[in-house]
Amino acid sequence: MKSGIYAIYGGKTFRAGITNKENGKSYVLLNNGKTYLEGFTKNRVGNFVKKVALDELEQAYELYLRAVYRGERFTVILEEDDRVLITTNDEEYANRFGFKFVERAVYEKWVYKDELDKMWYEKQGI
Repeated sequence: MKSGIYAIYGGKTFRAGITNKENGKSYVLLNNGKTYLEGFTKNRVGNFVKKVALDELEQAYELYLRAVYRGERFTVILEEDDRVLITTNDEEYANRFGFKFVERAVYEKWVYKDELDKMWYEKQGI
């Protein structure tokens, strides 16, 4: 699954993570996995990363996997073979569709992909 935060920097797309503000600026941490790129340093788990100011990026966005199940829209949080784990924070939907309670305002349900009306990625700018 490709859900997560991404940033485009120098014409390339990287997995990214938002870091704390420093001196009034927001930064992202670009992750290039196990491949070295100039200006990137190896972190303690072996990935090459680079801290970049948000205003230096061409684009930053979060990618979500969405699905329509029995006519209603949900977020997919896990994909496994022929099924997906969908989630909602709506107690009424959770009760109506047989979701399991996980914690306050979090309900989940495993469904087979062929039960879904539609599944797609949705991009939201950061």
